[in-house]
Amino acid sequence: MQEQIAIERARDPENARREYDAEFMSSTTLGFFDGNAIKQSTSDYALGETYQGRLRYAAAADFGFKSDSSALVIVCYDGERYRQVYEDEVRPEPGKPLVPSEVVSRFASAAKAYGCRHIIADGHYSQAIAEHLRAHEIALIESPGGIQGKLATHNRAKAVLQEGRCMLSAEGDCHRQLKDVLRKNQPGGQVSIYVKRKPGKGHGDIASAWVLAIHYLATAQVDAEKPKVPAYGTPAFEAYLAEKSVAAMLDADMKAYGKRGANDW
Repeated sequence: MQEQIAIERARDPENARREYDAEFMSSTTLGFFDGNAIKQSTSDYALGETYQGRLRYAAAADFGFKSDSSALVIVCYDGERYRQVYEDEVRPEPGKPLVPSEVVSRFASAAKAYGCRHIIADGHYSQAIAEHLRAHEIALIESPGGIQGKLATHNRAKAVLQEGRCMLSAEGDCHRQLKDVLRKNQPGGQVSIYVKRKPGKGHGDIASAWVLAIHYLATAQVDAEKPKVPAYGTPAFEAYLAEKSVAAMLDADMKAYGKRGANDW
């Protein structure tokens, strides 16, 4: 239990104080991402670095055409860190909305340059976006939807950032926009996430795209680390069952002595 509390304190200090310390939290607005974590993750390196085939890349976008910008962020994972390598933002002019086909073509070209065959985005304009992407042989992957989906993507990105495993370029705007992502504690322990609209400075579209790219890569990494079950009836399957049985017994033993302190183990 103490280990779980420690993990939650590192991931989300405000929520830990509310959940475990019974500290009353008002519905004040707070920065969602830790400012120090953003600062420590930001360094002076150039965006647009050369594509390296041995690395895993993810391209994510936040599409807007009338009042909001369209933004694309590409992140690579080298087995240890999630490094921002590209960002692009296209802003509509007053009375002149963006042309979806032109924006999609521009983003598709950038995604292909980094070996990406799909772009992650939310459900807005999904049908039209998917159709335009198909013309460039790029698939659309919809991010988790709704309030819970938004919380899931942001919490995963926040956890990775807090672990010091992200790299943000000081050359781009992503690190600045992340500071503008806000959380508001609602009654019943609910949390809402939003970005204040700033005239002429977008609506956090680059930060939103970065969150989706990080969530996609981090989720894929967790899935890759899950144990693969061998084919039924093979010697490897029998060995797998034996190992799982031992693990189950150890787990039961730990629960039986759960009242011991963490240091005793």
